[in-house]
Amino acid sequence: MSTALVLLGSVASPGINSAYATTFQTVNPEIEASEPAEVRGPQESSPVPPSPSEESPSPSSSVPSLSPEPSLTKEPVQPAPTSGPSPSSTPLEKTEQQDDQPETVNDKPEEQKASLLEAEPEAAPAAFRPICEPGYIYGVTANGQIREVSPNGTVSNFGTPVPSPPGQINGLGISPNGSSAYAYARTSNTQAVVYHFNTDTGVWTATGSTVNSGTERQANFVAGAVDLKTGNYYLGGYTPPGPSARYFQIWEYSPANNLTKYKGRIKVGLGSSDTGNGDIAFDANGNLFIILGVGSTTTVYSVTADNLRAANGGDIAASGAHGVPTMSDVNGVAFDADGKAYLGSGQSLLRFTTPEWAQDGPPVTTTLGLPASMSTDLASCGSPPTITIEKFVEGGRVAAGDQFNLSLRRGSPTGALIGSATTAGNANGLQPIRIGPLPTVRNVELHFAETASGTTNLNNYASSYRCLIDGVQTVQGNGTTGKITIPSSGKSVECRFYNSPLLAQVNVNKQIADSKGENSKPGQNWTVGATAEATSGTISSAPATATQQTNADGNASWRFQFGASNNKANLNVREIMQKGYRFDNGKCEVTKLDGTKAITTLTGPDSNPNVGITPGDVVDCTILNTLKPASVSIAKQMLDFTGENSQPVKGWTVGASLGSGSTSGVSISTPATAQTGVNGQVEKPWRVDFPNTPAATGNIKVSEEMQDGYEFVRALCVITADDGSTSEQRLTDASSTLTGLKAGDNATCSFTNRPLTGAITWQKVDDAAALLSGSDWKLTGPQNFNNAQALNIEDCVARTETDCTGADRNPQAGGFNIAGLPWGKYKLEETKAPAGYYPLQDPIEFEITATALNIDLGSVENTRREGPAIPLTGGLGRDFFGFLGGGIVALGLLSAVIIFLRRRHQGVA
Repeated sequence: MSTALVLLGSVASPGINSAYATTFQTVNPEIEASEPAEVRGPQESSPVPPSPSEESPSPSSSVPSLSPEPSLTKEPVQPAPTSGPSPSSTPLEKTEQQDDQPETVNDKPEEQKASLLEAEPEAAPAAFRPICEPGYIYGVTANGQIREVSPNGTVSNFGTPVPSPPGQINGLGISPNGSSAYAYARTSNTQAVVYHFNTDTGVWTATGSTVNSGTERQANFVAGAVDLKTGNYYLGGYTPPGPSARYFQIWEYSPANNLTKYKGRIKVGLGSSDTGNGDIAFDANGNLFIILGVGSTTTVYSVTADNLRAANGGDIAASGAHGVPTMSDVNGVAFDADGKAYLGSGQSLLRFTTPEWAQDGPPVTTTLGLPASMSTDLASCGSPPTITIEKFVEGGRVAAGDQFNLSLRRGSPTGALIGSATTAGNANGLQPIRIGPLPTVRNVELHFAETASGTTNLNNYASSYRCLIDGVQTVQGNGTTGKITIPSSGKSVECRFYNSPLLAQVNVNKQIADSKGENSKPGQNWTVGATAEATSGTISSAPATATQQTNADGNASWRFQFGASNNKANLNVREIMQKGYRFDNGKCEVTKLDGTKAITTLTGPDSNPNVGITPGDVVDCTILNTLKPASVSIAKQMLDFTGENSQPVKGWTVGASLGSGSTSGVSISTPATAQTGVNGQVEKPWRVDFPNTPAATGNIKVSEEMQDGYEFVRALCVITADDGSTSEQRLTDASSTLTGLKAGDNATCSFTNRPLTGAITWQKVDDAAALLSGSDWKLTGPQNFNNAQALNIEDCVARTETDCTGADRNPQAGGFNIAGLPWGKYKLEETKAPAGYYPLQDPIEFEITATALNIDLGSVENTRREGPAIPLTGGLGRDFFGFLGGGIVALGLLSAVIIFLRRRHQGVA
C-alpha cells in the first residue's frame, strides 16, 4: 500500500493551504482518494500513457519514483463511502447510475474494439482540458486530485491524483485555453517541486524542476498560477513572521526550457506576527493579482504585466486595494471570464462580485475538497475584466510637495471604496503609484476621483481624465471626478487623471528636406516664432521673446502661463524663410489634457490660422521646408545674314545634362534634349534637384545641336537667384557648362546663331582654257540679296584679294569669287565679253542652300570672234582700199547673218 504526505496547517481547518504548517503526517492514500465525486474523463477509450519527453520527470533527488498510472473512467457522484479502492491503483466500478450512459469503446467486446478505434479521428480533443467559460472553477486537493466545479455547483474529479506525491500538492495553475495545468508538491514550507498535468491523459508528472527559497529568499509557498499572456507558471509565498517588512516572494517557471527563475518580491501588508494565506492569479494581459488572506480580511495586490516582466530579482512595484471581509483563511482564488471572483477555504467555495468583493449568494459548494483531503488551491483559465486608475503629472508640479490622492468607488461618488492610492516623489509624467489593475465585473458603474494631498492646491492645476477601453479612448472629460461602465465586450479599462500647472506647452519643430521632399532632418538655426493673445483672462510667455532659434534637434519651445484654469488664448506660429527653401507643409496638433486632439493646418511661413489653447494643452507644431529645385530653360534665337534682327527659332534641338564638379547628390531631369517651340524656348525647363545640403551646387552642361549652314554667334545664361538678384554667365560655344547653380536658382540660357552666306566661283577662259580678262557680269538673287538689286560684277585684276574693291574678290584676271550670298536662287549674266569674244547668250542659274553654300561654275568659255585675211607681202594700192570699203559693207552684212546664226552659241568649256 503506497502512502502520501499531507501537510497539516496550523490554521483551524485541516488541509487548508497554510503558509506556516510545520507538521507532516503519513496518510493512507486509499482513504485520501475516497470521495463522493464524479471523475470527468474520456468517454471512448482508456488513457494513452504519456510520452517520456512530456510526462517523465527530469532526474531530481527530491522527486521519488512514481507509481504506475491508474486507469481512468468517468463516474457519477456517489454517496461518500467509508472506504474504497484507491483510484491510483484500481478503476472505479461502474454503478447503476451509469446504465443510461452511452457505451464506450471499453464497453464493447474485444473483437469490436479495433474497428471502433480505427474509426475514431486521429487527433481527438484533449480529454481532460479545463473549460474556460464563465462559472467553471477548478480546485486541487493535497494529494493532487483536480476538482472541477461547474456553473451549477456540481463537483467532479478531473483526472487522477498525483502518484505518491513527495508532499502536499498546491499552487494549481491552468494554461491559456486550458491546454495544460501546473502545480507543485510542497516538500517543506520553503521547498517545492513543479508538476505538470497532461490534458490528454489526465495524469500528473513531475517536471524535475525544484524551487528552494533558502535563507536569503525565504518564503513559505502558498500560491501558484499560470500567466495567461505567456503561458509560464509562477509560484511563491510570504516571508515567515518576524521581520517588520513582509513580502510575497515569486518565482517563474518556463515550460519551454524547464527552468525556474527568481523574479523578485512584492511588499504586502502583513504584520510581523500575522499569519497569512492566499493565492495568485493572472488576467489575459499578464497582470498579476496577489490575494492576501489574513483571518477574515482579504486584500488584493496588483502587479502590472510590465513590472512583472521587467523584474529581475529585486523589489517589484505593486498597488493594493482596501481589505474587505470575506471567508476566513482564504487559500485559493480564481476569476472567471465574467469577472466574478471565487475564494476557496477547506471545503467551501464562495463567489464574490468584484471589484468591491461582495459575496454573491450562498456557497457555490461545500464539497470542494475530498472527505479526507481539503482543497489547497483554486484556478481557472478565464480572464476577468480589469480597471486601473493612474495619475499623470503634465508639465511638472507647481510646488515640490504637491501630491494627489486617487480613489475608486462603486455605484456613486460616495459608494463603497474599492481602492485608493497617493502619489509620492516629484517626478514628472506617469506616476508609479496607481490603483489596480483590479478585477471587476462588467456593466457596473465605477466612479473615480482625485483629491489634493501634501501641498497641492488644485486651483493651481488644470485637471482632466481619459479612459481607454481595450486601448481605445472612449471616455474623457475635464475635472477631478469621472465615471465609467465596463461594457459587455470590455476586457481592460485604464482611467488616468492628468494634471498640469496652468500652462500651455508649445513646441515648434523645424524639419528640412531635399528638393524632392525626401530625407527630412531637423533644421537647426531657423528662426521660428510663437505668440499668444488672451481671448479670456490673462496669458504670459516664457521666454518672453516672440522668436527663437531652433536647436540641433530642430526644436524651440515656449510655456504660456494662464491666470486661471478657465482662461483661453489664440496662438500664432510662424517662421522666417531662409534663402533656397520653400514652405512645404505644417500643422499644429493640440493635445488637450483629457487626451482629445485638434489639428490646425499651417498655410505658409506666416499669417497662419490661430490655434486655440487653454491651460494644460500641449501644442506640437511641425513645419517642413524643402530645398527649392533649380530650373534651366534654353531658348534659341537666329540672326539674319547681316547679323541683325534676332528672331526665335522653332524645332531646334537643345539639351541640358549634369556636368562634372557638381555636389554629390545633385541630379537633373530627363530627357537630356528637347525641341524649341514657336517662341524659341523649350516647353518644359529642366529641373535640378539638390540633396539636403544648403551649400550644394550644380554644374549644368547646356548645348545646342548645330545644323548645317549655321554658325554659333553667342550664348548667354541669365540666373535669377531665390532672392530675386540676377547674374550672367557667357558661354563660349555651342556646348558649354553653366557653373555654380544653387537651390532656388532659375537659369535661362539663350543660344544665338546666324545662317552662313554662300559664294560662287568661276573662271573665264578661251577655247584653249586660257584665262580671259575684261568680262563684266550681272548677278540677281532673292529679295534679301543686295537690297533686291542686281549686283554688277567687274573682273578684279590685282595683286592680292584685299586690293579688290568690287564684288569680285578673286585678284586673278579671269577668275571670279563672289561671297556673302544669302540663301536663295540666283541668275548670273555676262554683260561684257572679253575683247574678241562673244558674251554668253544665256544666263547661268544656281541656288545657295544650307547644304550647298559654295557653288563652283568651273570654266566658262567664250566664243572667239572671226576677222578678215591679211596679205603676207606687197603694198596697199588704191584698188585695195576701194575693195576694202565695199568689203566692209559686205562684211557688216555677213556679220549680221553670222550673229543671227550663232546667237545661241556659248563658249562654256
